[in-house]
Amino acid sequence: MNREETLARYALGAGAWNKWANEMLADRKKLEDAGEWEAERNAIGTLEPKNSKTQAWFLKAEANFSTPRYHYAFNDNVNCETFIFPANTRFDYATFENEVWFQKAVFCQLVSFKYATFNNFTSFSDATFKGNALFKETTFNQETVFNNHTRFYRDASFINTTFKQVTSFEGATFYLRAYFTDVTFDCQVSFDSSVIHEDASFDRAIFCKTVQFENFTVTRNVSFDQATFSQTVRFNNSTFNGDASFITSVFMAYTNFKEVHFNKNANFTAIRAHSAFSLEGARFKQHVPNFTQAHFEEAPRLDHIELGANVEPGGFWRSLFTPRSPDIKARYQALKRLAIQAHDHENEQEFWAGELRSDRSLKTEDNKWKLGPIGSAFWWGNIAYGFFSNYGRSILRPFMALITVISIMTGIHLWAHNPSHQTERASTDPKNKIYVIKKETTTPCSPIFSAVHLATSKSFLYLGSDPSKRSVYTQSYTCLYGTKNDQLKTPNIPKCIIIAEFFQTLLSAILIFLLLLGIRNKFKLK
Repeated sequence: MNREETLARYALGAGAWNKWANEMLADRKKLEDAGEWEAERNAIGTLEPKNSKTQAWFLKAEANFSTPRYHYAFNDNVNCETFIFPANTRFDYATFENEVWFQKAVFCQLVSFKYATFNNFTSFSDATFKGNALFKETTFNQETVFNNHTRFYRDASFINTTFKQVTSFEGATFYLRAYFTDVTFDCQVSFDSSVIHEDASFDRAIFCKTVQFENFTVTRNVSFDQATFSQTVRFNNSTFNGDASFITSVFMAYTNFKEVHFNKNANFTAIRAHSAFSLEGARFKQHVPNFTQAHFEEAPRLDHIELGANVEPGGFWRSLFTPRSPDIKARYQALKRLAIQAHDHENEQEFWAGELRSDRSLKTEDNKWKLGPIGSAFWWGNIAYGFFSNYGRSILRPFMALITVISIMTGIHLWAHNPSHQTERASTDPKNKIYVIKKETTTPCSPIFSAVHLATSKSFLYLGSDPSKRSVYTQSYTCLYGTKNDQLKTPNIPKCIIIAEFFQTLLSAILIFLLLLGIRNKFKLK
């Protein structure tokens, strides 16, 4: 229909309009059943006819309220509630001076409001958009509603649109892409509980008042690059299943990402936060969030932030054999800086551990082996530091390692012990001048107790021992190995035991240091 025919049919009301619309849909069904329907979507997803019969149907079923590049006005209320629009529908360049109602309307194909102006209350609540919805450079001067069960089954474009009063997309569902690029929200706006099943773009969007994205879900990628949030913004409990990008965005007031789920990349590169910024309970499932060169005037809140088990560089084995991106280390360094700024000692240690693990991989980013680090003392130290103390964050690991060292050394003492040893002492007979060897058995003792005593004492570096009672150690050595043939009864300690004890003392000193470090870090002692 042309514009005059469209306006005339609209004037008859919803009943007459929908009777005509259903007839048009029935005609389309007949064409489809007869195999005479030929149409395909163009580059932007709009249906275009491919034969004369289909084109004739398009011309007959189209609702055209607009004149190209000509501004026209609806001075009365526009009530299209429950209207069915069977084909393309156009309101381009329209000005709506009074209230506009499209509540429960159904747009079966493309609907366009490009360059339109809404000067009063506007409702698209519960409307269904089965084709593309175009609101390019549209202006909404009063309250606007797209909430409840509004559904966009194809692309929804709000590029360069301006919203000047309270706007709600609460509960709206976008089954394909949603474009809010260069949009200006000069008002409070809510996307609470809305769902976008494909990509979404809010690039360069300007949010002048409070904005709500609570329980907001994007199935694929979403971008807020260069967006400006002038007042409070909340993303509480939202879920981003694809990449989420906030590159160079500006947050002027309180910002809350509490318990947000980032299931892929989260990119906050070079953002600027001029007020409180909370990531409390945020979960990053697969990738380390990127806060490189981010600037926070107030220390961000990182309580209970969680990095998933698959986050690079992964655990002990995965960090060794997973290809490493040089960017991962920089990301951990940026997170560590934020934790230091927030005086968050626990997360500081967590991110420090991640930074060290990111240096362990034996594969490059292009999955090629690099074996050079195996010859590096730093690489082996990195491995040992992580294994024995979880990078200074574990008390149990170094303690159990110390107990293991004591147990092994106890076993070595018992292995080297000769249970049938006797001490021999040389003496002379003054009358006959004949040397006699007298054999004296050792005083009864417990080899097991002596072995445990010596191993424990050496591991704890004789801590707490009384120097005046060092004969206790001599007795333990004597019990295990006997004495030499001299007047001083010097214990006959095997050389292998002397060497083993040297390494035991060295290793024990390191483990005690790691144990104390774990206690310090666990209890945040300075």
